[in-house]
Amino acid sequence: MNESIIDILLVEDNPHDVELTMEALQARKLANRVKVLRDGEEAFIIFSGQADIKNKAMPERIPY
Repeated sequence: MNESIIDILLVEDNPHDVELTMEALQARKLANRVKVLRDGEEAFIIFSGQADIKNKAMPERIPY
């Protein structure tokens, strides 16, 4: 695997927008791996170290 490939983290709650973004990335033939999170809360959990993004192990979501 090429270590110079940078992963892309896409934070988007609209599945249609995710699809459009993925199509645009594929049209540009980007080989980056894309991880999609549903919202800022999930992004915060990842960046705060509360979850493992590679294994997608997310803690239970707290209902509002």
